[in-house]
Amino acid sequence: MKQSNRSLIFKSFLILALILLTTALLTSGLLADYHGNDSENGEVKNNEIEKETEEIDEEAEEIEAREIIVETHNFYFEPEVINVEPGEEIKFTVKNPSSAFHTFTVYHSRTEREEAVVDISLSVGEEKSVTVTMPDEEQELYLVCLPHEGVEMIGSIIVGELPEETDDGEETGEIDNSGEAE
Repeated sequence: MKQSNRSLIFKSFLILALILLTTALLTSGLLADYHGNDSENGEVKNNEIEKETEEIDEEAEEIEAREIIVETHNFYFEPEVINVEPGEEIKFTVKNPSSAFHTFTVYHSRTEREEAVVDISLSVGEEKSVTVTMPDEEQELYLVCLPHEGVEMIGSIIVGELPEETDDGEETGEIDNSGEAE
């Protein structure tokens, strides 16, 4: 009987040792995966890190857009002139505190209206936002409230720095360091 007790104790000890060893191996493999390591060769899982980095970059791009708040009043924009940089990401937040329906519509020019750069319609008391990338070229964009264009509810978005005009509509030439007119 002593032999069978020893045998039983030995078998129990072996089973317990196998359970502990299996638990240790599983735990170390799971911990390696949890910390971003490949349990076979200990290398960092680059594809998971790259995906997380791309998501952070996309969120940062959305955050980087400069917000410009514009109000549509009875029958003017505030501000009437908006200055932006070429290629800049702009988040236009347009509010309508007035007593009339308005649009915040931006075209490449007063005459070029095939495709709007921005087109927002606002009911009384409404607020809407849109994020757009400004054109890469320096230019003046035409801002208009379509139903109130006849009463001159217009404005401008200046992309970059445009040459100043004189009272007679002529552009002024700035003198650069070489002494020649630009």
